[in-house]
Amino acid sequence: MVEKRSMRLRFGLGYAVVVAIAIGSVAIALLVHDRESDNFEQIQRSEAARSARQAEAVAALSVGQLASAAAFYQAEGTFNRHEFDVMADSLLDTGALAATAFVQSVPRSARSRFERNHGSPIVERTALGSFRRAGDRPFYFPLVYAATKSPLGVQTPYGFDLGSDPTRVDHLLRGRETGRRRSRR
Repeated sequence: MVEKRSMRLRFGLGYAVVVAIAIGSVAIALLVHDRESDNFEQIQRSEAARSARQAEAVAALSVGQLASAAAFYQAEGTFNRHEFDVMADSLLDTGALAATAFVQSVPRSARSRFERNHGSPIVERTALGSFRRAGDRPFYFPLVYAATKSPLGVQTPYGFDLGSDPTRVDHLLRGRETGRRRSRR
């Protein structure tokens, strides 16, 4: 009888020890999980902040390059294909832009000279998406030059009047009136 009692006591103690180890293991696992989760989130926040600073630095560089390009254009009063390509390469090489373009403001009185010099008419889209000669308006904003990091697979619509798009015309006119550079997605 004493032996049975001793065996039961040992069994009970062994069981209690196993339960205590299991509870301790779960508690330690939860503690480690919480600590690792906090550490993971802190690392993620740190990496996100670092990426944002890098993006801001690249954007600032691109804005500086755009300012240089605008200053060059204002000083020269003209921009040829080679000069555009040099500026476009420097803008696209930073990785901040996927494409860039030069859009010129052309008053109605200079339209025929512009079309003659560039060898193509100023055009706008029809409701069905095809191109036609742009209608009469005080100013045109034709696409003169364009460059992309990778080929688009479509022909660039040189001469397309961005001012024919109602969502862009206000920005273009404001930029023309203020002389400040504008960018748009």
